[in-house]
Amino acid sequence: MNRSIVLLASLAVACCLASGASPAGAAIQPSSDLLLPYFEVDTQGSSGRTTLFAVCNHSDKPVEVLVSVHTNWGIPVLDFSFKLDASQVRTVNLRDWLLAGELPDRKLGAEEISHLQAVLSGRASPRDQRYFSTEVEPGLAVGSITFRVRGVRRPEVLWGDFFLVDPAEDHLQAEALMSLGRSPAPECIRHGVRFLAGGDFEAGTELVIWSSRRAQPSSSPEFPDTSRLTADAEVYNEAGRVIGYRRLSLLPVQKIDVAAMDLSEPFGWLDVVTEAASIVTARYGMGGRSGVSVQSFCLPTESLRIGPALRIEQLVNGEEAAVPPGTLVAVGSPLQWGYTVTNAGSVPLDSIFVTNNLGLSVECPESSLDPGRTMTCTASGIAEVCVHEVTATVNGMSPFGSPVLAQDTSYYSGDEGAAIDFELLVQDQDADEPPGPSVVFSILPIPYLPASTMYWHSRVANTGPVPLLDVSVVTEPDLKLLCPKANLEPGEFMDCQGASTVVPGPNAIAGMAAGTTSCGVTVSDRDPAHYVGEPMSLGLSLEILINGVSASVPPGPQLQAGPLTLSFVVVNTGNARLNEISIAQLAPFITAINCPRLSLDRGEAMVCAGEGYAIPGPQQLSARVSGVYFRKPIPPPFVIGTSATAVSYYVGIWTHP
Repeated sequence: MNRSIVLLASLAVACCLASGASPAGAAIQPSSDLLLPYFEVDTQGSSGRTTLFAVCNHSDKPVEVLVSVHTNWGIPVLDFSFKLDASQVRTVNLRDWLLAGELPDRKLGAEEISHLQAVLSGRASPRDQRYFSTEVEPGLAVGSITFRVRGVRRPEVLWGDFFLVDPAEDHLQAEALMSLGRSPAPECIRHGVRFLAGGDFEAGTELVIWSSRRAQPSSSPEFPDTSRLTADAEVYNEAGRVIGYRRLSLLPVQKIDVAAMDLSEPFGWLDVVTEAASIVTARYGMGGRSGVSVQSFCLPTESLRIGPALRIEQLVNGEEAAVPPGTLVAVGSPLQWGYTVTNAGSVPLDSIFVTNNLGLSVECPESSLDPGRTMTCTASGIAEVCVHEVTATVNGMSPFGSPVLAQDTSYYSGDEGAAIDFELLVQDQDADEPPGPSVVFSILPIPYLPASTMYWHSRVANTGPVPLLDVSVVTEPDLKLLCPKANLEPGEFMDCQGASTVVPGPNAIAGMAAGTTSCGVTVSDRDPAHYVGEPMSLGLSLEILINGVSASVPPGPQLQAGPLTLSFVVVNTGNARLNEISIAQLAPFITAINCPRLSLDRGEAMVCAGEGYAIPGPQQLSARVSGVYFRKPIPPPFVIGTSATAVSYYVGIWTHP
C-alpha cells in the first residue's frame, strides 16, 4: 500500500477513536456538512498525483452521507450516498472514484468515467461537447467535494481530513475538512493570510479560494465573466507597509500561486477581500518535501479600505441627479458641477485629475490625496435643450504604478417650458373640493339602470410651447377614460370620456394627465374630483288650482257654473330625473291639460294649463301625474316610475238671469 494512504488511515482511525475524549474547547468540532475545498487527481497516470481523504462518524449511531463532487465552475457532476456506521471512518483515494469508477454504492461504466474525467479536467464532455470546468493542467482533474448528513435532524457528527499527494515530487500536504454546518461558518468576506517564499518554504505559497458560486455547462471553454468572483488583495510586508495591490478575477474554485503576483519581498501577509463569502486557505510548500496548509483568519470589515481606490460624487447645481431627466434647468441658463473626490483606499494617490464627457474644463485644488482625504472640484457650462447624461471620471496613480479611476453619472434637462393642464369634471362640474355634487344610484337589482352609471368628462390641454407626445390620462380608482388623441400640439386640447358605477357615500378621485416632449422630458398635471353617491328616491307632487286658487279642502269656493281655468303645479320631489311626465284626469269636466315639458330634473317644477266646466252643486276635480325613470321596451316590458294624485273642490251655483 502507498505509504501516504497508510498514514492517512492510521491518523483517521486514531482520531476517530479518540474523538469522545476531545476537550470541550477544541477549535475544530464535528459538523453535519463538510467541505473538501480543493482536490487534484492526475487522470493520465503520469505523476500519480491524487487526493486522499477520510470522513469519520464520531457518534454511536449510523448516518447516511450525501456526497457531491463539483467542478471548478461549481457544477455538481457526481452525486451518491454511503452509510457510516457508529464510530466508523471511511478512507478514500479519489483516484478510485475518478479513474476506476469504484463508488461506495456502485461502479461507473467506461462512458461515465470518460465523461467525469473530461468535465473535471477542463475538456468538453464526450456526451454533448459541453464544458463544465476550466483546465488547470492537461489531464488534471480539479474541483471540490461536499459531504452532508441526510435526514431531518441532521446531527453534527462528521469530521475528517484530506491529503494532497504527489509521489513524483515526494510531496504531501495535509488539511482538515471544513465544517460548513457549524456557526460561525468558515466563509467570510475579509481574509488575513501569510505568504512565505524563502528559507525552508522556498517552494512558496499557494492560495486556494472556494466560493459557493455556480455556473452552467457551456459550449465554450471560457468561464463567463459575470459569474467570476472578484477579490482585492492588499499586500503588506512584515513591517506593516503596503507593498502591492492586486485585483483577482476567480473561478468558484481556484488555486493561485502567490509568486505570480510578482511581490517585491519574500515574507509578509495578504489582506484579501472577496465580493461574496468565501473560504481561503494558504498552502506553504517546502521544496520536494512536505508542506502545510492553514485556513485564513476572518478579519473585521468595519471601515474597510483596501488598496488604491477613488470615489467621485457629482452634483448638478447642488443637486444629486442620478436618474434621468435629472435637474431641470432653463435652456441657456448657467450650470455648475461640483465633484467630491475621495481617496477611498489605503494608499496615497498622485496625478489625480477629473474629466467629463462634455469636454468641460474641471478645476481641482490638489493633484494628490492621502487615504481618506477628500477634495471638491468644479466645472461650469450652459444648459442646452433636451436630457443630457454627464459622466465624470476621476483618474489617479497608485504608488505601485497602476492607474486608478472611478466614475459617477448624473443628468440634467434643458427645460423648454413644456406644460400640460388637466381638469376632471363630475357631471360637467369642476369638483376639486369635497363633498362635490350628488350622484344618484339605483338600489334596485336591475342591470344597466342609468342611475347606476355615471359618466365622466375630462379636458387635457397642452399649455406649453412644444408638442407633447404619448399623452395619457390615469385615475385612481380607474375610470377608464378614453382620449381621442395621443399627441397634442402647443395650445391644442382634447376631451376624454369615461364611465363608472356610482359608489355610495363621499368619494374622492385622483386624476393625472402626462405627456413627454421630443427630448424625453415628462410633464404632468393632477386634478382631484369629488362626489357623493345617493340612493335613488323617486317622487312627484301635484296641486290643482281652480281659477288660480288652491282648493284642496272641501267644500271649496263657490263658483258660477260655466267654464273654468285650471292650473296643475307639478314638482319632482325625488333625486332622479323623470321623463314621460303626463297628467290624466280622474273625474269628468276637465276638458284639456297641456304641459310645457315632458321631463323634470330633481327639484324642478312646472305648471301645466288645463280647462274645465263647473256644474251646480258640491263637486271635486281630481287628476294623477306620472313620470318614468326607466323603461325596458323589449318584451317583457318593464317600467320604473312614480305618480301622485291631487283633488280640488268647489261648489257650483246657478244664477238665473
